[in-house]
Amino acid sequence: MMVNESISELREMCQVSYEDWEEQPWLFRKIRLVSIYLTWGLLHTSISANQTILMGTLIGLMSSAFYSQGKLLIGALLLLFSIIIDYSDGEVARYKNQKSAEGSYLDKFYHFTVHSFIFLGLTIGAQENNSDQLIWICGWISSISIILLSLTRGYIILIVLSLIKRCNRFLTVASLRPSFLAISVLGALPSC
Repeated sequence: MMVNESISELREMCQVSYEDWEEQPWLFRKIRLVSIYLTWGLLHTSISANQTILMGTLIGLMSSAFYSQGKLLIGALLLLFSIIIDYSDGEVARYKNQKSAEGSYLDKFYHFTVHSFIFLGLTIGAQENNSDQLIWICGWISSISIILLSLTRGYIILIVLSLIKRCNRFLTVASLRPSFLAISVLGALPSC
């Protein structure tokens, strides 16, 4: 695929959801600065956004394997590359118009597996040097917590969106029928 846009034009096209960069965390901004160059390279290939995140997942799991062997520097570099790929997959999807439910699922799969396996890799590596069972327990708790936090974050977003829709419906009905609003308010008051 031929990409004619410059890096700054690609940044505007592919990173549109992050217009307020200064409000984002420092590391987020630095990764975004780098990810667009990887995106530019990926756009010159036939690699899809879904293939990109699968590649990122594989590299993230490799990072975990290096952590488990005590090779922390290699593990850290692979993890960083995996995170940059995670940012690039969305940029590739936006550019190639490949946004899909499968891509969203694969992105969530990346977060569940890579983030929790990193803690497991670190736990196994630490366990090799120290036989304290507390390390093993804390590592498993960390991994499970990462999964639960990811699930919770996803469900909270769905709950908030659902509440917004319900509030909009309520306000629409209330604006059409003021008596509905009065009955709703009176029904919410505690009985005397």
